[in-house]
Amino acid sequence: MNNWKIISHTMIGSSHQEQGKGCEDVIVAIKNEETIAIALADGAGSFSKALEGATIVSERCTKWLINNFDWAYSSKDSMLKHRLLFNVIKRSLDRFAKKNKIGFKELSSTLLFAAIKDNRYIAGHIGDGVIGIITKDGENVTLSEPERGEFANNTYFTTSPHVSKHFRLHRGTISNIDSFFMMSDGSADCLYNQVSNTFAPAINKFATSLAKASESEIEQVNESLRDVMEQHFRTRTNDDCSLIMLQWTNLK
Repeated sequence: MNNWKIISHTMIGSSHQEQGKGCEDVIVAIKNEETIAIALADGAGSFSKALEGATIVSERCTKWLINNFDWAYSSKDSMLKHRLLFNVIKRSLDRFAKKNKIGFKELSSTLLFAAIKDNRYIAGHIGDGVIGIITKDGENVTLSEPERGEFANNTYFTTSPHVSKHFRLHRGTISNIDSFFMMSDGSADCLYNQVSNTFAPAINKFATSLAKASESEIEQVNESLRDVMEQHFRTRTNDDCSLIMLQWTNLK
C-alpha cells in the first residue's frame, strides 16, 4: 500500500502578535484507507472572522475530497469547480455567516489543497501561496503559482466575486512525483522566488530528511521544520507562516 509521510507547521506572524491576534493560517490533513487530502488556508487579516473562514473551507474541502475523489477526478473542470465552490465552500461559509449574523466577506481566506488516491492526484488553488512538487529526480517544480489581485498587497479569496475565474485546478498521476508541498504567502516570502519561479534548497532538504525518516523519526523532522520556521522566517516576514509537505514512502 502506498503511504505518505506528513510534516507541517503554522506560525503566528509578528504583526498579529503586536495586534494581540492569533495565527490565521490553518492546515488540515485527513486520510482513510485509500485517500489522503491536505488543505492550507490563509485567513485574510483585514476581516474579523478570517480564522473561522479558513478553518471551515480547509475542513470541508478535505472531507469532501476524501468522500468524492473518484467523481472529482473524472468530472469536467466546470462541474468540479461548481460543486466545490458553491455546494461545498460557499454554502458552508454562507451557513456560518447567517447563523452568526456576520457578513459573508468576514470569512475571507485563500485556499490550497491536494488529494491523492492510488496513482492519481487533484490539486486546487485560490489566491496567493504556492503549491509545489518534487519529482523522483529530485527537481522541485511549481504546480500552482501565487495569484495577486489588482494591487501587489492583495489577492483573491474564497469570498471574492467571480472566484471561479480564479480557481485553478490540477489533475494528473503521481508516477513521477515523490513529494507535494504547499505554503502560505508568508512562508513563500522566505522559500519561493516568484521572479525565477524557484524554491530555496531547504525544501529539498526537508523532503530528503522526511524520505529517510522511519515512522518513529517523522516527528523529529517536523520539529526541525518548526525550528527553522520559528528561528529564520521571523527575520524575513512579519506575516503568519504555514507549510505542509507530503512525502511518498513505502513504510511497512
